[in-house]
Amino acid sequence: MKNKLLIHVRNIMMIVKLFCTKELYFSLGLMAFSALLAPLGTWLFKLLIDDLAFVHSASAVTHKLVVIIAGYTVLKILLEWFEHITAHINNRLKYNINREFIRQVNKKLSVISMEQLENPAVYDLLDRVQSNVNKGILSYINNSLSVVLPVFSIISYILLLININLYFPLIAVLATVPYLLLMNAQGKKSYFQAVEQSKPLRRLNYMYDVLTSRRYAKEIRMFGLIDYFNDRTEEIRKDLWKEKFRLLLHYTLGGAFVDIFRNIALGICLLMTCIGVLENRMSIGDVMLVITSMHAITDGLSSMVNKISSMNNYTLYMEDMMDFLDIPEDTGGGHKKIVDAPTIHFKHVDFKYPNSQTHTLKNIDITINKGEKIALVGENGSGKTTFINVLLGLYKPTSGEVLIGGDPLADVIDDFRTKTVCVFQNFIKYQFSVADNIKAGNFGEDFHKQSLRIFNMDSFISNLPQGLDTQLGQLENNDVELSGGQWQRLAIARALSRAETEILIMDEPTASLDPKVETQIYEEFSALCENKTAIMISHRLGVTMLCDKIYVFDQGEICEFGSHAELMNRRGKYYQMYSAQSYLYA
Repeated sequence: MKNKLLIHVRNIMMIVKLFCTKELYFSLGLMAFSALLAPLGTWLFKLLIDDLAFVHSASAVTHKLVVIIAGYTVLKILLEWFEHITAHINNRLKYNINREFIRQVNKKLSVISMEQLENPAVYDLLDRVQSNVNKGILSYINNSLSVVLPVFSIISYILLLININLYFPLIAVLATVPYLLLMNAQGKKSYFQAVEQSKPLRRLNYMYDVLTSRRYAKEIRMFGLIDYFNDRTEEIRKDLWKEKFRLLLHYTLGGAFVDIFRNIALGICLLMTCIGVLENRMSIGDVMLVITSMHAITDGLSSMVNKISSMNNYTLYMEDMMDFLDIPEDTGGGHKKIVDAPTIHFKHVDFKYPNSQTHTLKNIDITINKGEKIALVGENGSGKTTFINVLLGLYKPTSGEVLIGGDPLADVIDDFRTKTVCVFQNFIKYQFSVADNIKAGNFGEDFHKQSLRIFNMDSFISNLPQGLDTQLGQLENNDVELSGGQWQRLAIARALSRAETEILIMDEPTASLDPKVETQIYEEFSALCENKTAIMISHRLGVTMLCDKIYVFDQGEICEFGSHAELMNRRGKYYQMYSAQSYLYA
């Protein structure tokens, strides 16, 4: 019990630190005031009934009766006004908490290491955090208040009942004990069921996405997959809800059993009160007061138990939030500036992905000098893209190190990323305006207009309905959807939008482009890379002839390197790859 109390104190302190606003304090004040006023209404109602018992005609209405009615009416108006104001404040509180929660989660996601993001357990944790903690924080706050504030009302109602019968409050409290036991068990089972179902639930959500997303619609219709996917979705859904229904049935039966105790307790107190009225020891108003007070105490205690149970339940989700915030981040003093020219040196670098036994990179030892044009070639899965991910600091080497201008990459990572842009193989299609798409390459700031002159991008954009302001994608009816090649050209323009770029990395930049645009890229390659270090990954080897040096990857190792002419003369792996594509460049 002590440990749970300490956990709740810790959770409340965390919520206050991260999410607390002035709305919370205002809401707390109104709720406390309402809790103190509520029993006063019951007492005034009792006086009203007792006074009416002695009134036999309209002419006999007393001044006291009018005052009671007026007081009761004003009190009810105040309580209802407080309720409306509190509801409005809670809506604002919900908005602020939701906004801050999203900001905290996104901020954390931006600094979590890629190794952690590759871990399925982290994704399970993130699913639970996003699904439950956001709404749970507001519920936790409300539940915390709902545990403390009713104490004032319950004590007031107990004092009212003691004046009638000393045992009535004790009976009301004992009637709530079974409910406490039920709610405590329910909270634990609900959480552990959510943990157990996180993986199948994520798969179910994926199936919903497949069935409803536009990007899958063509293939589903072409191959007649709707029934097949519906059946698979229903299998997953049926298994999930089979367990949920079993738990819900347990709660339903338990709740019905608990209600029996509460109603028996009310019946006992009501019987004793009616006997007192018949024996002239109590008034008619006392009957109403006993019914209202017993309901208020049992309902209040049950609500407190329910809220405590919910708090215990959400405590488990709050633990998830704490675990999420404690996930290791990419740190290492990366704020140091690069002093020397940004020479890149991979020094005997090995790398393997988390939970993998196989090295994706093996003893990579290369130096890329400032201004060099480098091509990385090799078959799929040979380690080229992993090399780029390690270079960008997205993954840390398993052994060895990456040096930038003589400094460890981790020490200068911020400055290095400022000087580096990358066109990823799986580039992002932002469903924003053309201008916002390009701004994304320059930290959201105005971009380098010269980037639009590459392979006639300025002409392409001017032909769009609203030019740079044209909204792209399919979110609204008037948005413009681009072809795969047009999206890729836009991604390249985004990468070139930053004027101070010193290192340009392009992972399969021509994969979605037609031959004409690909030829333009080759023709303008020197202009693209002017005064820059360029690293190019491509399965189409036409661009390699324009590079100073070519590194050939094979099963995670560099099997050969040199210029195009040197590698062709060796007649090794590069020669074989280029010869197989030579008809494209004849």
